[in-house]
This record gives sequence, structure tokens and C-alpha cells, in this order.
Amino acid sequence: MPPKLFKSKLAKIVDLTPTVRELYFELLEPTEINFKAGQFVMLQIPQGDGKLAPRAYSVASADHVKNSFRLVIKFYPHGIASEWVQTLKGGELIDYTGPFGKFLFKDPPAEQVIHVCTSTGLAPLYAMLASQGPKHKDVDFKVFMGVWNEKEIFYEKELNDLKKSLPKLAINYVLDKPLDSNWNGSTGFVTDHIAKLNLSRPTEFYICGNPAMIKGVKEMLLAKSFPANKIYTESYG
Repeated sequence: MPPKLFKSKLAKIVDLTPTVRELYFELLEPTEINFKAGQFVMLQIPQGDGKLAPRAYSVASADHVKNSFRLVIKFYPHGIASEWVQTLKGGELIDYTGPFGKFLFKDPPAEQVIHVCTSTGLAPLYAMLASQGPKHKDVDFKVFMGVWNEKEIFYEKELNDLKKSLPKLAINYVLDKPLDSNWNGSTGFVTDHIAKLNLSRPTEFYICGNPAMIKGVKEMLLAKSFPANKIYTESYG
């Protein structure tokens, strides 16, 4: 039996970067969603033949919010879903299924919890921090977000707001090719910066995004004899 379709209304669209759109969904039938931070929903994308093409997107909002959710979706040329997302104006009625997935926050957490992502791979990691982070103020949370350049950074305000309840939260943006020659932040591959971290104390990794990045980070950690059962991953693309 196929999963039951649920109904939502696209209440708001925000263009976060030149390639990333944020979609706010208000729930209609049912009026609430019960999900755990890190899970995803399947949007049902209308096709020209009248059929629906399901596409998975991680929820990018805290799991205590029940009557709505938000997604962040990156544009890829010739992508069925991402091209459709660019045509949306707001107010559309959109079906979805879910939630699904086992990429979940492990409670209790280790002393140090490191979140690593590329672009919209931030979505489930942000949901985890917003949902579970405030319960663990003594944990050293670190975020490494890899993007092309400064214009592709998003949720900067949201992450900074989390610092009010997470005093040990450290945020690192790693740019592939900065546009500003005066950029004094991190550049290159997130793998290179994670390799420099002190992993001698109890640590966990949550990694989400580009499969090549996930593979590189995981191989580097395993080469350092980091325990494989403390590396949790979700691949995009």
C-alpha cells in the first residue's frame, strides 16, 4: 500500500541565496505533523502527464513546531524538482508524504558534537540544533558548512540566534572560492579543517550533503581510527 498523501499550503517563499529557496508549508490535512529532527518528507511534484514524482527533502525547522514545516531546496539545472520549485509563487496546494528517515539526534550526546554539511545539507542539522541543542547547553557543538562562496551562505541569523541558548556553539563557513579577496574565514574543503580538530575526547559527527564530501570526511576520520559507530550520515544528490 502506498503511503497516504497529506495536504499542505505553500504559505511563503524566501530566496535565501541565488540558488537556494526556502519554502514554508502550512498543514491542511492533517493540521499537524509529528516528526523528529533529522527526518524528511516526500514532496509530490506534479508532472506534465498528470502523475506525481516524489522527491525527498529534510525538514529545516524545529520538531516542536507541529502545524507547519519548512524546507530549503537548492536549484540544479534540469532537476525535475528544483526547476519546479523555481516556478512556485506561493499559495499552491502541495501533497506530501512522511515523515521518514533514521538520521536522528542521539541522546545523550557526546561532549563534542560536530555537524558537517554542504549547502542545503544544513537543513536536518539545523533542525537538530534548534530542537535538541537547548537541552544540552554544556555540549561543544560545532558546525562546518561548505558552500561555493559568500552569497551561498544562509541561515546565518538563525544559527547566530541559537548561540543565545547554546553558548558553546561554534559556526564555521568554509568557502570553495570566496568572491571577496578580504574574506578571512575558512576556505577549501571542509575535510581539511575537520582534520585539524581535537578528537581525543568523546565526539560524534553528523554529516549531511554532497556524497563526495561525506565519503572524504568519513575516510579521513576512519584513517585516524575514529570510531565508525559515532559517525552518522545522510547523503544528498
